Amino acid sequence: MLKNFSRSVLFLCLLFLLVPILSKVKAAVVINEFSSASPTEWVELFNTDANNSVNLTGYSITETTGGAAPLSLSGTLPRHGMLTFSFPTGSLPDAGGILILKDASGATIHSVSYGNQNPGGSIPHVDAPSATQSANAKESGGANSYDWSVGTPNKGWCDISFPQCISVADIVSRINSEGVNTNLGDQEDMSRITGLYFERTDYGKISFASEINFTDKDAMSWLSNLDAKLDLRNRGTIGLDADAVKAIINTRATLTMYNITFNNPTIKVYNTDGTPGESSIISNLTYNKSAHTLTFTAAHFTTFKAVETSSSSSSSSSSSSSSSNPPRCSAEAPDHAPHLFQIDTTKENATLYFTPVNNAVSYYFIAYGFKPGDERFGVSFPQGYYDGVLSYTINCLSPNTTYYFKVRAGHDCAPGDWSNTLAATTKNKRKTINPTTEKAILKKSSPTPKLSPFPTTSEQNYKNRKKTLSSPSTNHLGRSSQKISFLQKIINFLLGKK
Repeated sequence: MLKNFSRSVLFLCLLFLLVPILSKVKAAVVINEFSSASPTEWVELFNTDANNSVNLTGYSITETTGGAAPLSLSGTLPRHGMLTFSFPTGSLPDAGGILILKDASGATIHSVSYGNQNPGGSIPHVDAPSATQSANAKESGGANSYDWSVGTPNKGWCDISFPQCISVADIVSRINSEGVNTNLGDQEDMSRITGLYFERTDYGKISFASEINFTDKDAMSWLSNLDAKLDLRNRGTIGLDADAVKAIINTRATLTMYNITFNNPTIKVYNTDGTPGESSIISNLTYNKSAHTLTFTAAHFTTFKAVETSSSSSSSSSSSSSSSNPPRCSAEAPDHAPHLFQIDTTKENATLYFTPVNNAVSYYFIAYGFKPGDERFGVSFPQGYYDGVLSYTINCLSPNTTYYFKVRAGHDCAPGDWSNTLAATTKNKRKTINPTTEKAILKKSSPTPKLSPFPTTSEQNYKNRKKTLSSPSTNHLGRSSQKISFLQKIINFLLGKK
């Protein structure tokens, strides 16, 4: 009885202690970067809260020494994200000034002085190195850390030294490595991206009409894996896995497919897991038969595939008996290309490892030669649906020779798209070979396909590269390595936990 009474008293005491602490848990908006350099004068705000966005309606920024009118703010400041606001030219004095940020109630929540203005006290101060002033706050510090670095600020984006920041140049490089062009690296303000596009000249293009802010914490993780999320690898297919950032880019965009040769094409919609999607998200479908382009608008992003409409297929089949029309293949083609990720070689053999295609497949064809695009040699083998990694060994190659390999799937009369090209060099031919080594080489060779029920190490690494980079750190037992605090011990005692 006395023990339960003691717990009740301790619980009430803790409640009174925690109320002032919990009351301070709210989104903290700070002035993070600014530039007074004409003709573009602007201020960047940063949200130190990683869990809640902030509606900036009613907020304002005032520069107190230059006499400019307060700048009224609007829009949403993302979780742990940024948003910039431009001032009319001449609003921010080059020699120095004081910036004051007020919330919707009119209360001052952050202020920054710079240049020759030094009001003292707790207001952070930056010394102007010249007639113009630019500065960059330390994002990790928030409102209580004024670690400013003088220099050219990174407008609308994080400082690359910030632990969770990623380089825009690195993102663009990964996208370019997939053969896709983009103007993402040309954007002057990543918090207000306009006219963004991704294009592969032989397959298609995605064009965004709305302004996008990519500084949300989830968006940063998504961008670091964008090369895996974006699918412009196959003719007649455009895909973008944006499930993790629907709130950011769930906006209408124009998609154009190139080199479409159907009579009367339409679009099939698939969810990111491969199941059929809602066709109602497609609108404004236009087919330019002479230019071989198929253009449409999508309400949100997923995977889109061009197919021949059933009416067109029936009409073409009914007229196929005429000698003037060539026969048409009615089989469904593979919807994507395999991914060739590893080649092991001996002096005369090469074993290829690649991912399967499982929507429509009855065989695979491997082409190879002495330079990229050379298809002088080739081999095909029958293979249907398979849940695992496929491998195939090619024999009778020349020693110490570099070959370029690629593979594609096919379904009856309908071939799919080629995979990436991968080069491999056979081993040197030696006059004397250790019998044990020779036996191992012969044992490894195989004239028939070898099916691997489990991914190889290289394939697993390939898949791991496409995972998001924001998983929490845990110890080898899968538990948090953080020690229990004294306050947590008291709470456990009150709840009767050991």
